[in-house]
Amino acid sequence: MLSRDSLTFDRPNPPAQTVRITNGGSGTLRDLSVRETTGADWLFVLFDSRIAPATLTVAVDPAKAAGEPANSLALLEISGADAMPRVIKVVLK
Repeated sequence: MLSRDSLTFDRPNPPAQTVRITNGGSGTLRDLSVRETTGADWLFVLFDSRIAPATLTVAVDPAKAAGEPANSLALLEISGADAMPRVIKVVLK
């Protein structure tokens, strides 16, 4: 489960934001991974653990974001072993 399914970043130098990932079922949610599916090179992500519970930190590279149009959209697909992928919508204002 994700603590939130969308993030919005205001310019010019937005602080990083976090999303908590927990296991909503039984067993262990492991092998967490993230994939940016829209080609947005202006953000980067970091997991603190590949096993839930985990925190995903999402940040914007201000230099790369400077050339992006307002309301640019990125989608982050979060997946883990034996779990359906979840999507986080990221908007750059």
